[in-house]
Amino acid sequence: MQDEESAIQFAGRQIILRDWRQDDLGIHRYWAAPDHQWQQLDAPYYAKPTPEETEAFIAKAQAAIDAAHWPQPRRRLVIADEQNAYIGQVSWYWISEETYWPAVGIVIYDPAHWGQGKGYEALGLWSDYL
Repeated sequence: MQDEESAIQFAGRQIILRDWRQDDLGIHRYWAAPDHQWQQLDAPYYAKPTPEETEAFIAKAQAAIDAAHWPQPRRRLVIADEQNAYIGQVSWYWISEETYWPAVGIVIYDPAHWGQGKGYEALGLWSDYL
C-alpha cells in the first residue's frame, strides 16, 4: 500500500500527475497493445514494446506499488483525468548523464483526450516538478 505522506500528486486545471496505482496497470496493458492510434505518433522509428516487455513493465510497476518504493526524483508519473483515471504518462531519462542531458516524454493514449491542452498542462507540471 502506498504511503500517503510520500505519494506525489500535482493537480492542474484538467489533469492530475500522480504516482501509479493498482488500477492503472490493466489500463496500461490495454493501451500498450498494438494498433492504437497514439503509437503512430510516438517515436515511430523505435520498435514498440513486445507483450513480454509490457508484462515486465507491469510486474516492475506492481512491485513498486506494493512496496511504495519510488525513485527520487520520479522517472514516470501517471497522467490522470478529472476523475483521477489513467489517461497517459510523463517520463524522463538520460540521453547523456555525463553531459547532464535529460529528455522528457509524454503520452496521452486516448484520442478523445487530444487537442484540449491536457498534454500541455501535463508537460508544464512535469517540468515544474523536475
